[in-house]
Amino acid sequence: MTSVLGVLLLNFIFTCISLGLLTSQDWYQCRKWGSTDISNITLIGDNYEASVLFIVTGYQYISSAIAFNFGYTFRSSWWKNYAFVVLSLCFTIVHFIATLEPSKLSCVWRLNCTNDNVVRAVTDVAIPINNAFNTTIMPLSFRVKLVVLMIFNTIATSSWEFFIVNGTFVKKYLWDRRNGEASA
Repeated sequence: MTSVLGVLLLNFIFTCISLGLLTSQDWYQCRKWGSTDISNITLIGDNYEASVLFIVTGYQYISSAIAFNFGYTFRSSWWKNYAFVVLSLCFTIVHFIATLEPSKLSCVWRLNCTNDNVVRAVTDVAIPINNAFNTTIMPLSFRVKLVVLMIFNTIATSSWEFFIVNGTFVKKYLWDRRNGEASA
């Protein structure tokens, strides 16, 4: 329980930090999503709040996978699983490129996108960005902050798992407890 709850709490804290970081940006103050109509899915996704949530929580999937796969007593660590390492690196590269660089790749997720680069949907219709600015591009300095935040999130969750959950303190505590119960 300590393992899962700790990672969930850390991920929640970093999600809150990212949204707090967004609301503190000057450029964002006039671009807040102000609609109350949530009936049309194409209208509710083209805002900066959704973009930041997608960026941060999307990368939390891979950072949590890394944290939960350090191995312990009965299995090997993730760095010995070459397929996992390659897929993690590929996902990280794609995610960071989509976050940092406005392009057709980022427009697949309608992230850092303009109407000029909108990717056609499954129905072969290119639906334009549905906000007043016709863009979801965030300033580069903010996008860099998000990448740094994702890196620190990965470090925090990995440190939690490696040092606290699987760490020497826990091993020593469990070892002493088992030996104490065995001799009693």
